[in-house]
Amino acid sequence: MNAQKKAAHWAQDLLDEIRFDVENGKIWFHGERMLLSHAYALWQFREDLIESLGMARAKRFLLRYGYYAGMQDAQIAKKIRPHQSIEEAFAAGPQLHTIRGMVKVTPRLLSFDVEKGLFKGTFDWHDSFEVSYHKKKHGISKEPICWTLLGYASGYTSYFLGKEIAFKETLCEAMGHDHCHIIGKTVDEWEGETDLERSFLPDSIEEELFSLRNEINELKQQNHHDLLDSTQLFDAVGESAAFRQVCRFIGKSLAKQSERVARRRNRRGQRSLCQRPACRQPPRRPAFCGRELRLHSARIGGIGIIRRGKRRVYRRRAEQARQIRARPFGHYFFG
Repeated sequence: MNAQKKAAHWAQDLLDEIRFDVENGKIWFHGERMLLSHAYALWQFREDLIESLGMARAKRFLLRYGYYAGMQDAQIAKKIRPHQSIEEAFAAGPQLHTIRGMVKVTPRLLSFDVEKGLFKGTFDWHDSFEVSYHKKKHGISKEPICWTLLGYASGYTSYFLGKEIAFKETLCEAMGHDHCHIIGKTVDEWEGETDLERSFLPDSIEEELFSLRNEINELKQQNHHDLLDSTQLFDAVGESAAFRQVCRFIGKSLAKQSERVARRRNRRGQRSLCQRPACRQPPRRPAFCGRELRLHSARIGGIGIIRRGKRRVYRRRAEQARQIRARPFGHYFFG
């Protein structure tokens, strides 16, 4: 009980700034409108982001969300404690983090110089709301998962000091540690690019989707045969000798079938003329050319080609076909 009174005392000036306007449906914190939201809703939103955009993009969005919330609280903290020491004013950040119900913050090391732009801080986190929901659904994690809280700490410190400060989580309860532990330094002091810097890099999803759509349209317009190797059969994939032999066999069969269809289309509805000069004009009687008998009358029953002694009769009327079959071979009368 004494610990609760002591905690309420050092943050009483912050608690006094919270006002509920029930009649108008508003919550105020030092003149800024606030929301009383569900922690589960925020966590479920996080899960939806991961499912829709992937782990990396979801982390970037939640880091930004926490960063903007921390910046806003830093602005309010400077207004609430304008005459206190810089350390006491800065302490409003960890206190607000606790008041919001996001995590219990315990400072371990805090050293900074606003004029020189120096900062070094380490903090312990206990009972993070992100850890709580992660353990319920996913159990132990392989990496730190307090993205929103990390963004808040970076945003608050950066705005308060007027210099970009990045925090990293070195211990996390979700990984099985007793508590979470974070370390904050200026961006220049960190080796390599930090998560905070990556989260604010340009990353337009709309442009990426537009580019992918253009690539798909280009692929649709390309000839399907240009996309496949000659040894491949449509979307089939294989490397064995038997597979390649089957593909070649089917390819040749399809090519021959295409040629036959093309020849059939050319003959359909057209006169079949002998290539000899004397036979250029269609005679009234059949003309023999080598082993082929070409009959030149497409108008009176559609008799087409008799090849190698075998008759192929194209008839339009059943009566004319019966008459033709009744006559001896080679004696056709056109009446």
